[in-house]
Amino acid sequence: MSAGCMNGRFTTVFAVFFMMLSYPLAGCLVDADDDTEEVKIDLIDNDATDEDNVTENSNISLISTETIDFIDYDTVEMDALVLIASNGGKEIKLTNKTGHVLHTWELQYELGNDFQLLPNGDILGIFKPNNVNENLSHGGFGGSVQIIGLDGEVKWKFDELNNGTMLPHHDVELLPNGNILVMVWELLNCSDAIDLGIDCQSDISYESLYEINTTENNIVWNWRSIDHYIQDRYPNKSNFGNITSNAQKIDFNFNVNHPKHGLSGDIMHANGIDYDEDNDLIYLSVNFYSEVWVIDHSTTIEQSSNQTGGNYGIGGDLVYRFGNSNAYQSNDSVIFEKNHYPNLIEDINKLGNGNMLIFSNGNNNISTVFELSLPVSEYPTLMPPEIVWNYSNAELYSGKLSGAERGRNNNTYIAEGDYGVWEVTQNGDVAWKYNHGATWRAYIHYLDEPGVQSILDNQ
Repeated sequence: MSAGCMNGRFTTVFAVFFMMLSYPLAGCLVDADDDTEEVKIDLIDNDATDEDNVTENSNISLISTETIDFIDYDTVEMDALVLIASNGGKEIKLTNKTGHVLHTWELQYELGNDFQLLPNGDILGIFKPNNVNENLSHGGFGGSVQIIGLDGEVKWKFDELNNGTMLPHHDVELLPNGNILVMVWELLNCSDAIDLGIDCQSDISYESLYEINTTENNIVWNWRSIDHYIQDRYPNKSNFGNITSNAQKIDFNFNVNHPKHGLSGDIMHANGIDYDEDNDLIYLSVNFYSEVWVIDHSTTIEQSSNQTGGNYGIGGDLVYRFGNSNAYQSNDSVIFEKNHYPNLIEDINKLGNGNMLIFSNGNNNISTVFELSLPVSEYPTLMPPEIVWNYSNAELYSGKLSGAERGRNNNTYIAEGDYGVWEVTQNGDVAWKYNHGATWRAYIHYLDEPGVQSILDNQ
């Protein structure tokens, strides 16, 4: 399948003007394995077009770096709204399908990287402060977890996870209990790693999860991957064992052959989380392992550090893992080549409810979005997920960032990290495209949602 905008029914180009002297929206330019890149201009939407101006064969040409293409208007979900930001940007905007901006949040700090619309119209996000440990500031680093008001005011923040040995990065998630789940890199000294049977040439940044109580401003739960490692290289060192028969453990030596090993301690590069409220599980996308790890959130802090307890009886060991069985020295099921955004379809009214959408970046200049049916009732298990739908296109490729969401009309919205947003039907036809430029993710919202209503009520 392929889609070409030149053959579409009509194209609308909406107004975005350059401000050549404006501040940069992101930090340093890095390689394709990292999740930050430089954006050199500020973009301001000038309230260009609205739905009434979308007519067949309309073609409005303006000075612009962003375009919207209506490729098949009959299949476009016109009532959907897009919450979007540049990777590492300093603004977030909520726009309709024709480019009319309902609201813009102007940010004091660069995104690093994720953000979420709250029911009161505020934004929960992770941001890049000035004081971070350079040994932990890999692509996608953040540091400060904040709630931002409609006017850009910082209404709440938590900085205690940004210190000499820890750094929040990539993703945050508001839990149903009001707490916030944060991804964190923790530093392991190389000499200590070697003592544990973990090969390294530099200090290692391993993945952890921390849960923050926003009322008490304290940490109430955590999970650390180092508590669940296994190694098969040094029989006289700890946690020695057979990798394949201990697939609930994590092989810290898996990425020794990664091109950046020895140059960076970022040996895992997790980049996204999603929470399954029904089963109290956390899904963690681990890019350098081309996997998703599933973690039991029902455990206590003590249980999460060992291999007993919790709803699944194995403590903090992996309840399930999928995407790349090579990570536990098996070739039974290889699906992903680098992955982003493990997104559960949680709306019972949407096609695929209970399934997961995930973006596989790929390595042959083509990316794929997968919809997977997961064997949740069988956890813990190594049973591969079922691929129930997938989409790829010769023009769809991003080596980093990206994700996918399901709309109410059952179209799938794909955030291509170096381009913008695609809206694709279940038949694989492209309905709509938004050339936004460097894009972390795109979240789909609707006018009847409390967060959107709060925005409109306060305009």
